[in-house]
Amino acid sequence: MKKLLIFSSFVLQYTCMFAMEKQLQQSKPTIISQRYNLFFIGESCAGKTTLMQQLAMLCTDEFFMPKFTVTRSPRLDDDPNLIEFVTVTEYISSRESGEFIFDMDDGKTFYGYKKKNLHFCDKHALLYGSPYFVEQSRKIENALLILIEADKEKGFLTRQDSNNFKENRKQSNKQLSEVFFNNDNFRQKMDLIYYNKFGDCTESAKQLLHELHIKFLNNES
Repeated sequence: MKKLLIFSSFVLQYTCMFAMEKQLQQSKPTIISQRYNLFFIGESCAGKTTLMQQLAMLCTDEFFMPKFTVTRSPRLDDDPNLIEFVTVTEYISSRESGEFIFDMDDGKTFYGYKKKNLHFCDKHALLYGSPYFVEQSRKIENALLILIEADKEKGFLTRQDSNNFKENRKQSNKQLSEVFFNNDNFRQKMDLIYYNKFGDCTESAKQLLHELHIKFLNNES
């Protein structure tokens, strides 16, 4: 009887220790074995920013959005904590000083990421990309090119921009689709093509997260 009680006590103690260890493992932050730079590419109002923000919120220990530097004017829905607005002169000065790890211009606007905002972080970076600079972005270590597609008309309905701005963006979208997004050679360069279903942005981000984990991040969602 005494041996049975000792054995039962041992089993109970072992079970408790196992449960505590499992709970601690679940509470630990995700360990990133290989850090990726995920470049989000797509037409205006496809939902790139929303998906990036949702991913960063869903997995705070796995993703982050570094500050983005641009020379365009601020939009109504821009987050000043995520975007640094500078003049063309200021931008060129920073570029000549070697401050950028990645920078682009489409003939109208300069934009890029400064080294200080990308270094010293062990999370996957969520970055804005450009169809004009696919080859350049490929030179960035562990770059993944994510093409976001969507029903842009639904996307435009969610924006607070002026009608004139929306019409300009629609024309730009048409040109980009003809040159890039509907081009098979361009599409084959993408690591992942994801269709963003407008509606529940959190659910759409979860689905994208699931696909990223399966294909690249080697982690179960």
